[in-house]
Amino acid sequence: MAVTARSLSNLTDLKDKYGDQVLTLELDVTKPDQVKRVVEVISLVFPARWALYRRL
Repeated sequence: MAVTARSLSNLTDLKDKYGDQVLTLELDVTKPDQVKRVVEVISLVFPARWALYRRL
């Protein structure tokens, strides 16, 4: 699972609870470059699932 927040410190509890099962990413949706980078990272980490969404 991938989760985002403006600050990674807001995701500490999730990371502590789920460890490597969760991908935490910093994301400020008002910054287009950051949005693009997060989408690229998620598509690389979860390529099969990303392919399903791109078909919709």
